[in-house]
Amino acid sequence: QIDSDGRAIVGDTSSDAKLKVSATEYPENTELIAHYICGANGSTSYLANKYFLIENSFTGAAYPSPMLVFKNNASASNNKFYSAIYADAAGGISFETAAAQASVAVGTTIGTSQKMLINNDGRVGISKTPTSTYNSTLQSETHDGSNVLELNQTATTNRYFAIFTNPNGAIGSIQGSGTTTSYVTSSDYRLKENVVEMT
Repeated sequence: QIDSDGRAIVGDTSSDAKLKVSATEYPENTELIAHYICGANGSTSYLANKYFLIENSFTGAAYPSPMLVFKNNASASNNKFYSAIYADAAGGISFETAAAQASVAVGTTIGTSQKMLINNDGRVGISKTPTSTYNSTLQSETHDGSNVLELNQTATTNRYFAIFTNPNGAIGSIQGSGTTTSYVTSSDYRLKENVVEMT
């Protein structure tokens, strides 16, 4: 329906937004809320011309606005969890979360803070804004003495935790088996000096 204020409402009787689609039946069923199809008759030739556009039309760099906001009401203490995706002023995409809080009124800040940023040159920062200082693609920062990275395998038999490659192929790896860790590196005989046959 379209109400007297021009709001489009699907599955509900009122809305505080220009468009509201609601599916709140109980018991909950798996339901497709929206379905968007690109291309014509299965063709992929026009995919680049069909997309959803979410735009922050305000041009002031100091006033970013979330492009998507997620609200989770599933809390035993009746608190709400908000998370958001921002398009920052420098062309990056920021993923933000907030601690549990009371419900936030529409149109007010949701109090999120940045947890991951993909900047406009493809660098990824987790808990930090990525920089070009060391030319690293993936960067992370710890807080309160936590670990930077944890790698876990559910199997106790020999498994790879990391594989290092370049255009020549695999050049090294980190493997774990049982309670031992192996750091495996490749060896190029062309770089060796005083090569002698083993006897």
